[in-house]
Amino acid sequence: RILIVEDERITAEDLNDTLTAMGYEVTAMVSTGIEAIREAGRNPPDLALMDIRIKGDMDGTETAQVLQERFGIPVIYLTAHADRQTVERAKQSSPLGYIVKPFQEAELHASLEIALHAHRRDLQARDQHQHIARVLSAVDLGIVSTDASGTVLTMNPVAEELSGWESADAVGQSVSTILPMIDRRTKQPKT
Repeated sequence: RILIVEDERITAEDLNDTLTAMGYEVTAMVSTGIEAIREAGRNPPDLALMDIRIKGDMDGTETAQVLQERFGIPVIYLTAHADRQTVERAKQSSPLGYIVKPFQEAELHASLEIALHAHRRDLQARDQHQHIARVLSAVDLGIVSTDASGTVLTMNPVAEELSGWESADAVGQSVSTILPMIDRRTKQPKT
């Protein structure tokens, strides 16, 4: 399910035909950022295929940021503009691809498949992270997760209560800073 954001009508129609022939469903063809946001809210696509220079007050990069932040919709840019300034501006919106017009159908198809796969993988990782966070929150023991060097990755509410640290502040700190270890016998900090 793909949203086409392209202000050249003939190009949009051609893209629609190409995508449909490849087996994709086109949710809408729009020419402005405002229309793209409205359509994404009404009929969310799996991905937006976006020109960078489009009609209206918002360009493609601004529109892409809104689509990603508000709806979690990834973007592939399909544009005739590959100058350094445009590419740098496009990178700020973290697109899943950048195709320069004119394009080859095989290139478009491969880029779409890779982007959709990466997006699904990201959604699965986010779901797993949320599941782990829910499980850790339900446990009555203080749990602090660290990497191999002892840097805090996450902690549950019980660990927050025991340590006096908010999880958001603890992440990135050394576990010995968050939970200083005390020698049982000497009652002195362990080094």
